[in-house]
This record gives sequence, structure tokens and C-alpha cells, in this order.
Amino acid sequence: MKFLDAILGILFPPRCLICRTPGEKIFCENCIQKIKYIHQYCPICGKPQESLQEKICGDCFSSKPIFDLARSVAIYEGVIKQAIHKFKFRGKSMLSIPLSGLLIKYLDEDPFGIDSGKVALITMVPLYRDRERERGFNQSQLLAALVAKHYNIPFKENILVRTRKTRPQFDLKKSERFTNVVGAFRMSREENISGKTILLIDDILTTGATVSECAKALKEGEAKRVFVLTLSRAIEEQPFLC
Repeated sequence: MKFLDAILGILFPPRCLICRTPGEKIFCENCIQKIKYIHQYCPICGKPQESLQEKICGDCFSSKPIFDLARSVAIYEGVIKQAIHKFKFRGKSMLSIPLSGLLIKYLDEDPFGIDSGKVALITMVPLYRDRERERGFNQSQLLAALVAKHYNIPFKENILVRTRKTRPQFDLKKSERFTNVVGAFRMSREENISGKTILLIDDILTTGATVSECAKALKEGEAKRVFVLTLSRAIEEQPFLC
């Protein structure tokens, strides 16, 4: 078996799934270094800012989000965009390991007080059952489960239920995205989250429509606070829709 593995390694050397450079890692260090990380952002919604000052963005100033805090690791472009696309749509589920590593590295900076026990449990944005069946997995579930395991925090995949199939948000105009997901989520009747702080994980945040609807359902379930963490943040003229 080892001999066969050696032969296969010569014929089909392991490569980075993004740049295809030969190497042992499925997401190479060169690609990771090209990620455009977000260092300056609105202290509430996490929208990238040009200034280091903790200045609340215009969206949050005019209308405070339903969730309590949102943060994203990187801008949705270049390497991270390629990685998420291959992860979600090309069936490269093994990318969940390095991508969850990016979330863990970000959380190690303690933006939500995760090390001090503030987060009671972790969940994710659910997919509608038909879409999850087509894809074979929920990418956000894989990420959230690995993050929860790393921090030894309970992971609950069935807290939220997606009640209907919605159109993909990226197919819609900005004005249509909030309407698309209104009422699309509800709390599971079996779960009790009263008084708990929830960390909600997803892959992309654009205008916040999807995570806002999820946060609304969690707050209706008497969650104390809802923190949102995504791998990436898509930048649009009118921020706030994924």
C-alpha cells in the first residue's frame, strides 16, 4: 500500500486547490498570504473602514442591526473568493479545514470574548434541504462544527430551520435581497437558547439580509446576544445583504 501511495504521489503530486502549485497543503501559504484581511471596520457590523478610529458606519448609525456584532475575516475577492467558490460549488469539502483555520485564527484575537466564556454555543446559517441535498453538504455547517470543536463549545446545527427555498442572493438586486429572505428562518421547537449568547457562522456577508433574518429568529427564541462571523465580506455600494 505504501508503495502504491508513493507511485500515485509521483504520478499525481498533491497540489494547492487554489493555485495548483505542487505541495503538501491543499491551501498553500502563498495563497493565504494573498488574502486581503480586514483590519479596520465598523465596530458594530464589521463593514470595512478606511480609518482605524472606532467610528460607527452610516448603516448602523441610521438603523442598528438585529444582530449584536458582526465580523468578517477578509474581503470577498481574489484567493478567498476562489476558495469559497470551490468549497461551495465544486465539492471541495476538504477546504473546510484550512478555511475554518482562518476563522479560528481570527477568533484567537478574541473579538467576541470567546475565550472568556461569553459564547454559549455555535450554530450556522442553514440551507434549504433541497439545496443541501444537491450540494452534498452545508459549507457553513462544516466550518462551524470545526470551530466549535476547536474551542470545545457546544455546536447546535438544528437551532435554526430554513422554512422555504429562497433564490440565491447573488442573483438578486440589492433591493430584492431583504424581501427574498423575510420569514425564511425560524427557531427549532426543540431547542432552548433563552439567555444564551450565540455565535452564528456563515461564509459570506454582503448586506446582512440573511444573517439579520437568522438573528431575528434567534432573538425571538430569547437569545441574549447574537454574534456573526463570516469568512468574507462582499463590498457593494450599499453595504449590508448576503
